[in-house]
Amino acid sequence: MTMDANELAETVLLFDSQKRLIPASTSAFKISHGPKRQIDQLYKDSLIIYRNGTVKIDRIEFLGFWGATIGQRLLSAANGGIRRVELDLTDAPQGTLERIKGILCDGLTKDRELVEPFFSAADSLPDVLRRVNEATTCAEIFDAIRMPSPEDALDILC
Repeated sequence: MTMDANELAETVLLFDSQKRLIPASTSAFKISHGPKRQIDQLYKDSLIIYRNGTVKIDRIEFLGFWGATIGQRLLSAANGGIRRVELDLTDAPQGTLERIKGILCDGLTKDRELVEPFFSAADSLPDVLRRVNEATTCAEIFDAIRMPSPEDALDILC
């Protein structure tokens, strides 16, 4: 499966190689900032949890510097390597709902320890974790953790 450039942005959960749980806008899957090697190490084989299931990042293809003109591409290169990317995703199931719940509970617990958490702290952590554990689908999990809008989620792979 390849990300379609015409898809509307939605918020998904990205579980990266550093075991961080990050709300990400699907628009982040079209652009990166930083060294190719770093992006590849952080995100290749990462799990992406959608409302309707999971996929894994199989490969990140770097398509070149961002911009429609040579001037824009030179500016992208000068600003640290802003690149267009395309993700190849594997559609194979990446585990059971119970495994996903475990990842989310660990990730949400770690998130609350951050100075600036990615997820809303409006509800107490025990209440959120209880709702996650009671969920029977990924969609119910997304409702339980009150996913941020795409504008408030990671919007570039960096």
